[in-house]
Amino acid sequence: MDLEVPRIIDEEVKPGVQETLAEIRTRAPKAQLVLMGYPPLIDGDCVPYLNQEEAAWMNDTVAPHLTAAMREAAKANDAIFVDPAKEFQGKAICGDPETIHGVVTSGRSEADNSAPLPSMKSFHPKVSGARLYADALERGLG
Repeated sequence: MDLEVPRIIDEEVKPGVQETLAEIRTRAPKAQLVLMGYPPLIDGDCVPYLNQEEAAWMNDTVAPHLTAAMREAAKANDAIFVDPAKEFQGKAICGDPETIHGVVTSGRSEADNSAPLPSMKSFHPKVSGARLYADALERGLG
């Protein structure tokens, strides 16, 4: 997994983001494009079935690799890249306050497919996390 996830980011995620940004740029050549990054997801050890070593790997290996790939994709397409890590520091899953959902097993939404669990809300921002993304966007455009 140490090699596979970075490979997927480099060979699938980054080209997909670049392609999407290029298509937006083609359709809206005068638009100011902003690509928002992902914050580190976990600030503790409250996530079931995920130990501290795995959480550290996600935050210290996967998140920076993804951030670098997204930053490069934005630059290649004349887009602004905003990294929200500063706004989410200490406030991710297990943080205080927790602004990103952990594993959500109830309260499914219309976005959830027929798979039994977990909800697609898992590992995505809560309303308070959306506010932090907005703060990061304002900083990035400032």
